[in-house]
Amino acid sequence: PNVSIRGSHRTPGEVAVRSFITSIAGEPTTPDDSGSGRLELVETIFAESNPFPARVMTNRVWHHLFGRGLVATTDDFGGLGEMPSHPELLDHLASEFRTNWSVKDLIRSIVLSSAYRRSSVPAEATADRMRSIDPSRILLAAAPIRRLQAEAIRDSMLFTSDRLDPTRGGASVGTHLTPFMNGRGRPGRSGPLDGD
Repeated sequence: PNVSIRGSHRTPGEVAVRSFITSIAGEPTTPDDSGSGRLELVETIFAESNPFPARVMTNRVWHHLFGRGLVATTDDFGGLGEMPSHPELLDHLASEFRTNWSVKDLIRSIVLSSAYRRSSVPAEATADRMRSIDPSRILLAAAPIRRLQAEAIRDSMLFTSDRLDPTRGGASVGTHLTPFMNGRGRPGRSGPLDGD
């Protein structure tokens, strides 16, 4: 295909030679035109010499469990992102993950670690020192404090009051509308005030 000048299909430019991502594979070589190139793309991404897929997946799982990845910029992993806070830990988890590519085993190894099981309250002997050294809790001396999602708060309140309906499926509960909620996308009718 041709490169479209200024994005317009009516002004074709030079022919775009099929090649892999230059930042990973270097300058383009003569492509093998026998297929679509998708198989070669997958084989290059998951080659033994490329550690990025396992590191990125490991970092994303860590991010979901801790609220912050070992590399804080989970969507910008690489040269433009931040450096990992614990590079050896990231490499260890990524190499373990590459043995069978099991997300379940990766999650198990993280949640059984002492870092995951730590209290959010630092030990009294080191609390003041850790607050001054690591106020963001990046060094994992204490568990990071995370906000609970609204859905979990709602379900906890309904469960505690014996009003939680555990059946699966069914119609969604409508959003309670206030006089200030107007405009495009506003539902036709209001849901109940208590969300149930």
